[in-house]
Amino acid sequence: MIHVNKLGTGNKSGSDANNKMPIQTAFNALPDNSAVTIYADDYSGIEYMYRGTGRVTFRAKDGERVILYQKFSGPLVHKENCLNISRESKGVKFINIEISGKQTNYDKRTNPGLTVAGGVSLDGSGNELRNIIIHDVAGVGVSSYSDSGTARIYRAIVYYSGYVDETGKSKGHNAYFQQFGSGVKEFVDMFLFGGMRNGGHTYGTRGMKNMKWIRPVVYHNGSINPAGHRKGKGELSAIIIGVGEGLDISCKNDGTHTTWQFKLIVTT
Repeated sequence: MIHVNKLGTGNKSGSDANNKMPIQTAFNALPDNSAVTIYADDYSGIEYMYRGTGRVTFRAKDGERVILYQKFSGPLVHKENCLNISRESKGVKFINIEISGKQTNYDKRTNPGLTVAGGVSLDGSGNELRNIIIHDVAGVGVSSYSDSGTARIYRAIVYYSGYVDETGKSKGHNAYFQQFGSGVKEFVDMFLFGGMRNGGHTYGTRGMKNMKWIRPVVYHNGSINPAGHRKGKGELSAIIIGVGEGLDISCKNDGTHTTWQFKLIVTT
């Protein structure tokens, strides 16, 4: 077991609770099949990148609330997310983690210095998020793009993602997924609500395939601000409750590019 917090303690080896390893050191590289306990700490102000290639499991310490805060000032280094799981990674799991923004004003008309950054980018292959909460981030809540392989999100609550741009248009989806390859991306028991744009959004000029949704709940999205749940500019605030395995993806063209919205399919 490897023990981590934000900056490390003691000799920073991670050997026990008195000698915690800095979390970014653990994200850089660990031996295959490592198990990591993340302790509660103030994780704000850093944009985290997981670069390891080993099959590593990161789990919040039992009984502690571990929150990785979205970076909200200064330049962004990686891919504009709080936690970036790189394309090179394989078989990493994050369990019982919370991702949150710390900003109070998500409107660029009144807060022009707003740093637009999302929650989690799930790239790589065979990677998994489990029992995850993502909220109040000024960008996409969770994303997984076309150049990544298989992926799995199991039990996730994602809400209040996005921001208002300088023209007053709401931007940022709770979830944004692509898949063009042979690997299957599976999303199980996801609750997506209160997003500035769509609760779930998939997009691709080359089409879409090998994406499996199981029991999603998507509602009350298209909000102009996270607190008021007011409908955003040109957006739909739909209630979609999935009770079976799969969602049909129907096309909507807005004149500039093709977006995709979810249509319920009930299977037995």
